Amino acid sequence: MQNILVPLRFQNFSEIQDGLIKIGGRANWIEIWLDKLWKVESWCSVFEKIRAKNPELHFLGVCKSPAEHGNFRGSEKERIAVLKDFLLAGGDAIDLDIIRTDEKYIRQFPHEKLFLSVHDFSGMPDDLSKIFRKMHAFHPFVYKFAVTTNTSAELEKFLAFIQKFPPEFNDIFTTMGKKGAFERRKISKMKKSWGEFFALNTNLRTALDQPILQGKG
Repeated sequence: MQNILVPLRFQNFSEIQDGLIKIGGRANWIEIWLDKLWKVESWCSVFEKIRAKNPELHFLGVCKSPAEHGNFRGSEKERIAVLKDFLLAGGDAIDLDIIRTDEKYIRQFPHEKLFLSVHDFSGMPDDLSKIFRKMHAFHPFVYKFAVTTNTSAELEKFLAFIQKFPPEFNDIFTTMGKKGAFERRKISKMKKSWGEFFALNTNLRTALDQPILQGKG
């Protein structure tokens, strides 16, 4: 069964808790954006309590710079420290961009706690296979590819890459940009992704036209 991941991008933990209540049992992974939450006083202790109240959920921590369409303004060393604290407080995994993160920092995390990703907000990398090999050197828990296909040829190239992706690995494939919604539907029909992201509502989308979580809650 495909995993359902819901991103929660808030500035305080009361909103996180309210979001979890609204999600109910409709997701099994929650992506917590730590970009601003890390400045909340005693944030690790607060998250530990949320973790304890929701033992059935898996929590994925992300801390993104403006270059990654996030709001974290600290140094790279500070960002890595925030993600380490998240895991120590009970987080299940963290997401690092393989292109934007120095390998020396990636190696500081257990491979089974790693989502390694690539995010191209304007196009598609020339050699996805090369990026996969770079990711594979770290043996991450999940391989995530988020690209922007601007032409039919690029989309077909991405779909071919997905089709050939080794089935024994956990993977997430998604597209961004104006054509993203249409392209994600094509990807979904392939039934190749380990998981897919769904926004709780239209105001909480972390990508253009991100699908909305369906069902009661």
